[in-house]
Amino acid sequence: MERQPNPERWDDETLIDYEIAASDAQDRPINDAAARMIASQWHNGQASAMYSFVSTGEITPEFVYELGDTLASIEEPERRQHLRALVDYVYDRDEITAVEGWSRLWLKQPDDQVDDWADHDLDNCPACGSHVAEPHANGCPLDEAMFDE
Repeated sequence: MERQPNPERWDDETLIDYEIAASDAQDRPINDAAARMIASQWHNGQASAMYSFVSTGEITPEFVYELGDTLASIEEPERRQHLRALVDYVYDRDEITAVEGWSRLWLKQPDDQVDDWADHDLDNCPACGSHVAEPHANGCPLDEAMFDE
């Protein structure tokens, strides 16, 4: 089966939402790439601790403070969801030191993730959440109709 390119590319917000939904469904924190992407959207410039986290992956007390301060300043629930996922990630991560290769992390488009999730025993599509025995949700980029057989 040869894959066809996905004509619909997801924006960063959608990629992050997808990873948060997948992490919730699998009862795990978001992955490193999602943590980096969220922080990249909320840092306050190169001098900020959050920017340092985006660059190195190091979790410093200053970063934790800045993250908490940023979360406290946001009132809209939909905007807080990403930051809350980042807070959960920070508190779950064992290592707080810089991570080699961190600056190259970014979430992949769903069509690039097919091989990553296809080998796992998942009950639901990681993109649309539909059970594997049911048709994909309308517009799901992982719908089998998007692949040549």
